[in-house]
Amino acid sequence: MGASALIRTADADGLGPAGTNTSFQTNGSGTWTLTSLDTNGTVEYYAGGAQPISDRNYNNLILSTSGTKTLTRTAARTVSGNLTMSGSAALTLAGNFALNVGGNWNDSSSGALTDATTGAVTFNGSAAQTIGGSALSPFSRLTISNTIGVTLTANATVNSVLTLTTDLDTGANTLTLGSAATSAGAGDVIGNVSRSGLVNATTYDFGNGNVELTFTSGTPPTNVVVNLVKGTAPATLPDAVQRQYTITPTGGSGYAATVRLRYLETELGTNVETALNLYRYNSGLGKWELQPATSRDATNNWVEKTGVATFSPWALSTSSPTAVTLSTFSAATRMGMRFRF
Repeated sequence: MGASALIRTADADGLGPAGTNTSFQTNGSGTWTLTSLDTNGTVEYYAGGAQPISDRNYNNLILSTSGTKTLTRTAARTVSGNLTMSGSAALTLAGNFALNVGGNWNDSSSGALTDATTGAVTFNGSAAQTIGGSALSPFSRLTISNTIGVTLTANATVNSVLTLTTDLDTGANTLTLGSAATSAGAGDVIGNVSRSGLVNATTYDFGNGNVELTFTSGTPPTNVVVNLVKGTAPATLPDAVQRQYTITPTGGSGYAATVRLRYLETELGTNVETALNLYRYNSGLGKWELQPATSRDATNNWVEKTGVATFSPWALSTSSPTAVTLSTFSAATRMGMRFRF
């Protein structure tokens, strides 16, 4: 099968009857090509109704027209290239195995992605990947494992488990985590992470298990968005750890929260890890205010502060801001000497 070839099937057996659907018959003698679809061309399932997806690896995979296309995995499966959904085609994933994607995920279908299994959709390509589409369905379990980078080109949702072996960049978009979603792994979400349905005495992570908010009293916000910028310190706090957080709540009243923020040791610069504190930017006064750490963990790289009642930009630093501007000064003595600046 050539690299640009397209095979379209509306067959009720997907790519063929059970027992022979590993590929297509290539000649009259009944010889079957077992691996060509793994790395070449595109297979499109376009039946106008329910249709099974043959349980095998693909190069590019398209699900189109309408109806539910069901992939029942008996092992981990890989789409080496792009996976595209269009029309009103829905995708159901069955079988507790991973679906690995090496290319881009483009979901512009009004049909839903249904995945009640323990297998994640895993982005593990060797080149930059994107997750997007005009109607991107929520993921149940999403794993990011690509050192080159994975970027959202649309808003996305993860309802169960987000695993970050490497970073996920939201770009100008937002990753929403469901009310019961959890995070795992050493990576970060760069950009916006949103959570709603917040209640007291429950810890919510925002892309990494050590970027956390726990509301302890009052009425929690109806929604919180945490934005992370990696690689640079705030311009007005240049000696800080080389990352910036902005926490934006919506609604709520009289609340207090425990805030935990993480960092990487490569971001410390001249900061002393065992003496790190949090700083919150007071926009009304135009300055950074010290929020002394309640606890620190230099092994797992986080700093925590309890009793936080106000959110805004946040940073981590050892030393206090030193810039001072003298606007006016005057003095006088009883001996007639007077100084004024």
